Amino acid sequence: AAAAAALAAAAVKAKHLAAIEERRIKSLVAQLVETQMKKLEMKLRHFDELEAIMDKEREALEYQRQQLILERQSFHMDQLRYLEQRAKHEAQSKLVAGGQLPPSLPPGFEVSGPPQPQQQVQVPAHSVGVSTSSVSSSCPPAVGLASMQAQMTHDSVSVFFLM
Repeated sequence: AAAAAALAAAAVKAKHLAAIEERRIKSLVAQLVETQMKKLEMKLRHFDELEAIMDKEREALEYQRQQLILERQSFHMDQLRYLEQRAKHEAQSKLVAGGQLPPSLPPGFEVSGPPQPQQQVQVPAHSVGVSTSSVSSSCPPAVGLASMQAQMTHDSVSVFFLM
């Protein structure tokens, strides 16, 4: 009977120690899972930060791309203006050399707007002998210059874009 009581006491003590050990193992597993979860949360936060950095980089790159497009457009517009000015200068030089324009016009002379319409002027019949006369209010060489400049600018632009 004493052996049975000792054996029963040892079994109760072993069961108690096993329960303590099981609780300790469960606690360690819970700590391990919690640590792994914290590691995953940190990795996710780090990933979110990297994603935010990438978004900022993408935005900066897009802004730089837009600036480059604007610079390129500005460069092309400057080249077109240069070609237009050169064409105007060459056209005026040709007209001056051909004697169609007096050399006193400034190099950047241009006619603004469309050619002026011809104006009908009534001339008294007793002074000239003709009832009506057509008098031009615009200067034909200037109109010629404008059309020649427009054609040369068009040709220069075509040549520029073919290069």
